[in-house]
Amino acid sequence: MMAVQSGQVQSAGDVTATRVSGKRVAPVFKIPRSPVKICSARSTRSRASGISHRRFVVPQLSSSRFAPRPRVGGVGRIGVFWFRNDLRLQDHVALCKANQETLSLLPVVCLDPRAYGKADRAEPSQSRPAGIGSAQAQFQLQAIADLRRSLRNLGSDLIIRIGRPEQVLSEMMRKVSAAAVYCQSAVTKAETASQRVVAKAVEAQGGSLMAVWGGQTLYCPDKLPFRIPDMPTSFGAFSQQTGRLQVPDASKGPGQMRRKPAGAAGMDPGTLPTLQQLGLSPPRNLFFQGGEAEAMKQAEKVAASVAAAAAASRGCGLPSAAQAVPCPRSEMSPWLSAGCISSRRLLSILQAALQCKDGKERKINSRHDRVFGGDVG
Repeated sequence: MMAVQSGQVQSAGDVTATRVSGKRVAPVFKIPRSPVKICSARSTRSRASGISHRRFVVPQLSSSRFAPRPRVGGVGRIGVFWFRNDLRLQDHVALCKANQETLSLLPVVCLDPRAYGKADRAEPSQSRPAGIGSAQAQFQLQAIADLRRSLRNLGSDLIIRIGRPEQVLSEMMRKVSAAAVYCQSAVTKAETASQRVVAKAVEAQGGSLMAVWGGQTLYCPDKLPFRIPDMPTSFGAFSQQTGRLQVPDASKGPGQMRRKPAGAAGMDPGTLPTLQQLGLSPPRNLFFQGGEAEAMKQAEKVAASVAAAAAASRGCGLPSAAQAVPCPRSEMSPWLSAGCISSRRLLSILQAALQCKDGKERKINSRHDRVFGGDVG
């Protein structure tokens, strides 16, 4: 696994070389002791300036690095997938990686009770998840229900549990004799703190937490022409340095999901809780429907409006469709925040609706960081 930190590439293990009788021999690889493989966004502080920066660790996982421990009953590679703010199947790098590297996979979503209602004041604030209101919670529950339907259509299921992720995932690992827990790598401070706690719990079970980077941003952090701490703070400077970068294509979802582990036979998949069970009251108004299916419908509507505005702007001499209509990201914000659709998927839908030629596509690509400003870098 390769890690990209502050613009430098380092291997997972240190490499040393020795000489025998003046001759150089093959290098000796020192493998890290910890089985936990975590790739997340962390904050660092420059000693000189005292400014906090974001440091991204980008994983490049391969099946050869996945070494599951022997399990009872002759069970082979068994994995658990932990869904968080990535409630979709399309353009989901972590899910596809887990589906490729395992023989059986158990998808799980944990509804942390600390995120709903009153938080435990005795617990440090940095380890508590951010509070969720009733409207956001209802949107999230709709997205979870849609994800479960999609997984069942592919021959799998979604286990729904109310509880702390570290406790729920540890229990799932024991029941199915899993060797690893997969998830999309965290970005925010709260998610990163929760991920560390889960990593320790998974390691205590003799497994590994495989946090996979991919799909959180438009650009790959390791492809940027500057180090993360040196990222330009103005849009003009950022656009000038990234204008020629190509956004990776949005990946397709899994055509078929891995079967559930044998240990999950007879396991209660769990029912979708109500807002009352989460300690919340029904929202007065709910303007959006959660779920990947609804996100795709809304994306098509936004793309149609962008295409119509682009056609009208040609007669008015406007420079680009991105400046002629409201920001697509703001209209898609609820679905992007819940991970029902990725920015790369939304961008591909917009480009398809505009039927871009080579020249105009480059022009749109040079401005899409303004449209998706919260997801670049």
